[in-house]
Amino acid sequence: MDAYITITAHSISDDLCPINVLLDTHHVPERHTGDNIADALENTVQKWKVSGKVFAVVTDNASTMKKAVNRMIRKGICSIHINCFAHMLQLCIEDGLKS
Repeated sequence: MDAYITITAHSISDDLCPINVLLDTHHVPERHTGDNIADALENTVQKWKVSGKVFAVVTDNASTMKKAVNRMIRKGICSIHINCFAHMLQLCIEDGLKS
């Protein structure tokens, strides 16, 4: 099975309307390590010239995603990492249904 990572951007316009943009989808044929994921994310940031303009990165709870975003934080590419609430809720519901 092929693996992909899709990067979207979300902001609010001056007249308070939401702006949602799909920036890139990367094919990730190699191992899904934090470094490989960070490379894909950093390539997109460079491609769109938004370095220093990224406040938060929202991901699932995978350790590789956390490692990738922490690398970006250390490099000053983004400020914070936020775990996706919808993903955490899904995991809680799945656990609850199992018991």
